[in-house]
This record gives sequence, C-alpha cells and structure tokens, in this order.
Amino acid sequence: MVTTVFWSLMFLTRWAASRWRAAVAGATLAAAALFGPLRSRVQQRVDHRFNRARYDAERLLAAFAARLTEELDPDTVTEDLARSVYAALAPAHLSIWLSQR
Repeated sequence: MVTTVFWSLMFLTRWAASRWRAAVAGATLAAAALFGPLRSRVQQRVDHRFNRARYDAERLLAAFAARLTEELDPDTVTEDLARSVYAALAPAHLSIWLSQR
C-alpha cells in the first residue's frame, strides 16, 4: 500500500508540476496527511522500546491511583505512596508532609 501511495504521489507531483505549482503543494500535504498516522505509530513504539522507565513509571502511577480509590487509612496511603515513589524514581531521600486537619 505504501508503495502504491508513493508512486501515485510521484506521478501526481510530476504531472501537476508541469501544470500547476499549487498542485505540488497539495500533493505534498496529501503525503504528509497519509504518512502522519504511520509515523505516529512508529514513533510511539520506538519511544516505548527505548524509554522504558517512563512507561513503567506511568504504569506504577496508574496502579497507585487505582489502589488510592479503595484505601481510606492515611497511614496506609502514605506507605503505599512511598513504595510507589521508590519503585518508580528510586530517590535517595523521600519526605511526605501531611497537613493536620
């Protein structure tokens, strides 16, 4: 399919270049519109493959948010938050400040 689109656009561009310059711009925009979603999917897969820590942190954050909706005890939530932050970011030191209400 990509080959067919490529050759169709090449033909359209060559034919249109001899006739109208605006058609060349239109063919270029059409090519960008056709290959934009494909480029987006490939970029997402590459980012997922080489930026694994970010995706793991997002998954940990989503799991923490799901547990947070079920838990009511502030001490348990604080401990779970500390575990999640250590797992995702591995900080040297962590402080959690809570207001006394």
